[in-house]
Amino acid sequence: MSLPCFDRTCQKYAFSSQVKLHGFDPKDAIIEMFPREGEFCLREEDILEVIEKQGPSIALVIFSGVQYYTGQWFPMQSITKAAKAQVRFFPFPPGDSPGRPERYHPIF
Repeated sequence: MSLPCFDRTCQKYAFSSQVKLHGFDPKDAIIEMFPREGEFCLREEDILEVIEKQGPSIALVIFSGVQYYTGQWFPMQSITKAAKAQVRFFPFPPGDSPGRPERYHPIF
């Protein structure tokens, strides 16, 4: 999950509830990404590094196409490629993201 995200409290509650429902502790099961100190956007290499390091332990990767507060556009092609190599399921909501939908690279 990229942060700060739109309606963070609601989204965090939804993710935490699902994690608890499946018997896990949200503190251990949810990986939240933050920009580096002094920066406002996530770096592509940091996102890819987390996916690579956490690898098969990740069950789900969730990113919006564009971060609500900063306007950062996420490189969905490289994130999708990395996630496909490591993760079981990778949804992202093109309808929830402003911009051109042809920039998205669905894996389904």
